[in-house]
Amino acid sequence: MAHEHILTKDADGHVWVVVLDMEAIHLYPFLGRTAHNGDEERQQFEIFVAKLPQDYSFHRYVYEGEAETLDFGDIPAHSLA
Repeated sequence: MAHEHILTKDADGHVWVVVLDMEAIHLYPFLGRTAHNGDEERQQFEIFVAKLPQDYSFHRYVYEGEAETLDFGDIPAHSLA
């Protein structure tokens, strides 16, 4: 099963998870990631995040493997409506 993350990095180097809905774009702070998919995939993801340009552009990361591994919990979002 494939899953994807859409991420962006701001000018200060903070990484945000982008969630799109019908009315707005929400940015959640990227706090970390559970590595259910193994060390190799975790390292690949960390390299992807480190190389993101600090310009608020959106970048799609896709992994063919286990289900979604990001958890937002009760973290408030920033809306870009």
